[in-house]
Amino acid sequence: MRNLIAVLFGLIVLCSPARANCTCACINGKVEPLCTSTLEVKPYCAPTICPAPPAANPPASLATIPPPGTSSCKLDQYWNAITNHYEWRRVCR
Repeated sequence: MRNLIAVLFGLIVLCSPARANCTCACINGKVEPLCTSTLEVKPYCAPTICPAPPAANPPASLATIPPPGTSSCKLDQYWNAITNHYEWRRVCR
């Protein structure tokens, strides 16, 4: 009976839908994984040709404390495939 419960629990855990909190995106002209949490496993990002980012200085921003699990944050140019333009985004590592 214990084995049956263990097997059923394992199947429920394995068959539950996964939430993808990581994506591959063009950052500053190269593909990098972006995750919403430092606990997520970073995916392998297939080599992709990204558009060259425009030469520009990042906009002025207030100093902020990095989220838990990260050591620093900076503004990077993130390719938005919907608008076909680079946008400034805060990326923490």
